[in-house]
Amino acid sequence: MKKILVISALAASTLFATTSCDDYYKVNINPEQPVTAPAQYLLPPVLGFMSKSVYEHGEFAAYITQQVATLGGTDTRRDRWDYLNVNRIGHFRAHYHDVGINALHLIDKGIEEGNENYEGVGRLIFALSTQMTTDVFGDIPMTEAFQGNPSPVYDDQEQQVYPFILEELDLAITTLEKAKEEKDINAPLVDDIVYDGDLDKWIALAYAVKARTLLHYIPNVNADYDAVLQAIAKAEEFGFTTAAYNYGVVENGNDYQKSMWGRSQTKPEWDYWANVLGGSAPTQFFLFQLMGYDPLTADFKDPRLPYLMTSRAEAEFDVAGTMTMRPVYHAVRSGEGMDGNIDPLEYPDLYGNYQTRDDGAHYYFMEEELHFIKAEVLFLKKQYGEALSAMNEGVKAHMDRAGVPVDEQNAFMASDEYPQDAAAITLSFIMQQKMIALYLQGEVWVDMRRHGFSTDVYPNLERPVRLAVYWEAETSDNVWLQRFPYDPETEQIYNKEELEKRGAYQNPAWMYQPMFWAKKIDF
Repeated sequence: MKKILVISALAASTLFATTSCDDYYKVNINPEQPVTAPAQYLLPPVLGFMSKSVYEHGEFAAYITQQVATLGGTDTRRDRWDYLNVNRIGHFRAHYHDVGINALHLIDKGIEEGNENYEGVGRLIFALSTQMTTDVFGDIPMTEAFQGNPSPVYDDQEQQVYPFILEELDLAITTLEKAKEEKDINAPLVDDIVYDGDLDKWIALAYAVKARTLLHYIPNVNADYDAVLQAIAKAEEFGFTTAAYNYGVVENGNDYQKSMWGRSQTKPEWDYWANVLGGSAPTQFFLFQLMGYDPLTADFKDPRLPYLMTSRAEAEFDVAGTMTMRPVYHAVRSGEGMDGNIDPLEYPDLYGNYQTRDDGAHYYFMEEELHFIKAEVLFLKKQYGEALSAMNEGVKAHMDRAGVPVDEQNAFMASDEYPQDAAAITLSFIMQQKMIALYLQGEVWVDMRRHGFSTDVYPNLERPVRLAVYWEAETSDNVWLQRFPYDPETEQIYNKEELEKRGAYQNPAWMYQPMFWAKKIDF
């Protein structure tokens, strides 16, 4: 990696590195860069950078997992998976130059000040950012990272990175619990836009992230279901609520005051990918399979459809010639683009829902996800009745968030389209409902990899058509994008040797290789 620069346009002052009394962080902090900012001034940029990272994680995953596709069908990365020919893989930089490095400063300053509030939140955010980064790339620099060394050693994802994430989450929990005990001598969390200083909520989030991390081992590495359920129980005990970074838009506000998912398509930093939802549409998989939309009748099974996207009304005439307007939706096949017989303006408007507004939110972790983790694990334990109850909670939570009226919720959940008892529930239904509930969330890509992109789990799922030549020529239809190549602007220049060790240097086959926790696929 290039020399680390720590810049925050969200902070009132420039941030610099520091030394630490904690052994791990003492190794990973550059001693040549002294810190002057107190912890309370470091928290806002850490949370802001984490918010942007969550957005970007969801942006690329939405196209990989066939939630949306571009109308043009020729986008290099979104439609063709040609990640070898992009200039920047920003998510790598997001951890090492934005979230991770600033979280380390927050941890270190919290230790220096004896303030476990900030230290604990910093450890949690650092663990979450590490998890998201390794889940995109695999092996990543860790033990030699953040030292100003342009060529750090890469640590093994299974043997080193994942154990570290779990250890750091446990340490975050211990630290935050200590902060609660010593509240009289600890300064409160200032400018905590996520939980307004509520330490119970931060502890609950740490347990939720732990549950997600442990779930990644299932079903391909182990069947430690009880460990996942224990983490969920602790998250619930501490009153888990959705961890959302909410944007309060002001008139003529700058890009840092608007959601990156919104209609303004803000791009706060040069290397972040702005959303192109204005030139995208739901895929046939999402619209027909998940939403149950019938293009012949314009009927749909899932009531969330009009709350996730807005149809372009179409004129309809009865036998008497009376015109009425009915909601009509159009989908695209990923990589194929729009139908030449349909006006681009007739495709649904993807802006305006709870997430795709300028004043929307970026979600670190949603309540819905925790319910669905519980539902999947209980199903695998063959506790089908309890799995159904957990799934119901996840569906209801998402419908509430989307704004679906209660009567529409009840009608759907009482219909033949929805399992009515323990005997009717399936893993496929759980995972499809989770995909809807985590619309535009990056964790969907992890789920699909864990289940091998199986059409038994995700019926009618298909790869984009007309992929980059190295996909079409060398892989079968069951081989999906499993990971990204490393950032060409840093790693391919400064750390070529580490990439070559893994066969990851400008090698398309690297992208076909499943993570240690993913289902293995032959190609």
